[in-house]
Amino acid sequence: MKAIKCLFIGLIFVLKLSDISGQASSGLKYQKQPTKEPSVVSTKIWYGGGLNLGFSGQSGLNVLQLGASPMVGYKILPRWSVGPRVSFLASRYSGRSFINKITPVNWGIGAFTRVKVISSIFAHAEYEIANEAFISFDGPKLYADRLQQNNVYVGGGYSSGQGNTKFEIVALYNLQTPESTLYYISPFTFRFGFTVNF
Repeated sequence: MKAIKCLFIGLIFVLKLSDISGQASSGLKYQKQPTKEPSVVSTKIWYGGGLNLGFSGQSGLNVLQLGASPMVGYKILPRWSVGPRVSFLASRYSGRSFINKITPVNWGIGAFTRVKVISSIFAHAEYEIANEAFISFDGPKLYADRLQQNNVYVGGGYSSGQGNTKFEIVALYNLQTPESTLYYISPFTFRFGFTVNF
């Protein structure tokens, strides 16, 4: 057992001695740590989106809405970004005058591009496939009619904040607003959200 301890201590001594002699022969007293290059995630990719929460009531119909719209951007150039965006909005329709409650989910998926005009102003264009529910009623029963459409949005926005996290307001105009539907659909869309590293 003593022989194993002596062998182990001797091995550590030889390894330590070779480490010291290796540093002395290279003439370096201290090795400089290499500088860490920023990763692609910290320089090229940014995140953002918005949250929706709403409640309204009119003519005996109550509506509760909850949604989210995350997006991820990739900076092709320092001022030009592209990326995907998805949106979900769940609504709960109910009322005393109605015998049923319905909970339709609106969803959308698309791709966008953004160009910073100046540090806080940007131009935005987006293509989206959206599936939306439109509520109607026949006597005491609620119905949800669905409409799927292709939207092409153009517009711009303003972002403000300190550091990497910023608040944004975006105003968009839909170039593909359907004209011949039973429901009025506004061509204007306003979004409020945030971005990180944009």
